[in-house]
Amino acid sequence: MLNGKAIRVTETAELVDAVITSGFPYDKHTNPDNNLKEWTAFLTRIRGERRLGSAALDFCYVAAGRLDGYWEKDLKTYDAMAGLLIVREAGGVVTDYAGGEWPQREERGRYVASNGKLHAAMLEVLAGE
Repeated sequence: MLNGKAIRVTETAELVDAVITSGFPYDKHTNPDNNLKEWTAFLTRIRGERRLGSAALDFCYVAAGRLDGYWEKDLKTYDAMAGLLIVREAGGVVTDYAGGEWPQREERGRYVASNGKLHAAMLEVLAGE
């Protein structure tokens, strides 16, 4: 619910029409696995990318239909658990990068959230396909 009204994920069905978001790990300056490769891979396949700076906000924007998808690596469970639930309750899908439904089992999880219709395509991009 948002301001007393139920929220729902978007109906966007094609990645080329999607606006998605992501973030970067705190050690992005020294970590070669810093999400830049994934950011670049999405850039030419989607309508637009955003960087909001908060995993909780990213999840909630997907749930509220303000964004079509979100991915990020190296999240702690406390960064993601509430957002994961909110996306799922709003009709969306949240998995790890391999499509597993419990990304929070990892110490520094890799999360993909979407409206569900874009999920397989997002996972393909993240897999380098």
